[in-house]
Amino acid sequence: MSCPVLTYRNPTLEDDIICLPDSRSVWLWGGLVPPDSSMEWALFMVPSLAWIIAVLFSTLLRFISQTSFLSSTLLPPSLLHLTIDPTLSPIISALDITKSHADLLSGREGDARLGCLDYFRVAAMLWVFANHLGSEGRVDVLERLPSSEGFKNAIHTHPGLGPFLGNSALGVEIFLVLSATLIAKALRAKGETFSRQWARYIVRRSLRLWLCVAAFLVLAFSPLLRHLLPRFYGTMCTACGWQGVASHLTFRSNTQDQPTCLGYLWYLGLDIQLHAVTVFPLLVILSKWRRLGIVIVSILIVGSMILRGLHCAYYETCNKSDVDIPFIHIASLSAAEIEETYRGLWSIYSSILTKGGPFVMAVVVGVRISEGKIITERQAFHRFWGGLIGCVVIIWAILPEYWWPEMGTN
Repeated sequence: MSCPVLTYRNPTLEDDIICLPDSRSVWLWGGLVPPDSSMEWALFMVPSLAWIIAVLFSTLLRFISQTSFLSSTLLPPSLLHLTIDPTLSPIISALDITKSHADLLSGREGDARLGCLDYFRVAAMLWVFANHLGSEGRVDVLERLPSSEGFKNAIHTHPGLGPFLGNSALGVEIFLVLSATLIAKALRAKGETFSRQWARYIVRRSLRLWLCVAAFLVLAFSPLLRHLLPRFYGTMCTACGWQGVASHLTFRSNTQDQPTCLGYLWYLGLDIQLHAVTVFPLLVILSKWRRLGIVIVSILIVGSMILRGLHCAYYETCNKSDVDIPFIHIASLSAAEIEETYRGLWSIYSSILTKGGPFVMAVVVGVRISEGKIITERQAFHRFWGGLIGCVVIIWAILPEYWWPEMGTN
């Protein structure tokens, strides 16, 4: 039996295969464009090809312009002018593959002491990747086979892998902490002009992330990916609709009722919202009234912790993570069943009220680093090992049901 989008095996019946509804692109175009028609392929492939051509053109143009012999013989003056035009030159530079590669591999500018933060960034990425490959990265999880429950139970009962794979949300917290620390330090270094620098930073960061999200959406909803990765399409894209797409393009995806439309892009909305809402007022208060700022940050952190505790206790999700409930669309379930599946857990993961504690704490850290205070080698030793041991303790303590299954709500 062949299914066009995704198969779902009924675990109660042997060899019983159910075909999920073949919504394909109808959900996005409202039936105006037939699925797999030449029009649908054109709508998705033309922007992709235009982007590829723009990148290749910019890369080649910059390479030739930087080579004196080639620029004088191959480039007409009109094209050469593009590389020095104050409006077009930054765009061409941003599209240049070689420059992007060099920026990616270059060391961090400014304070060399912060170069080590990139290692934490890579560790957090690997942490999150490992979690997702072990949950919705498994075919049996996407098809809801009995073996998926066996996998989850095996993770829960493992005293080592359980805390790490069950706590990949802490990897996301690392991204938030690093981001807030670096921007707070960078803006404080600007002195009295950091208000203008903050506004410019928000615009640039939003534009940079928006371009990445837009490119990903074009690829994710394309008929090409639907044929190459039908399970991804069936579990991540078919529940979107135009409202889901718009929420990603406006960085509001973390405010969706359910994480069924490319649910793992929620972090981008949370990131932009935290930067836009908290960084500037906290920097102003910490710069002028340090003690008041510390009190406000402490209240925000404690309030977030209390809210998380009350929330997870009320919804009985304190002992669950996205290993237990992957953020995917399950077409074989009704709308009420899907809502019940994600009830409570999704709002803890995605809201700035329950996720903002580490971010605002890191703003304070960034301000302290910007002051350039020198500590002794002994102080550095104690802070490093104290922090490392504290991290390990938190990893095991935050979800104690992995090593104390009878504990109940923690």
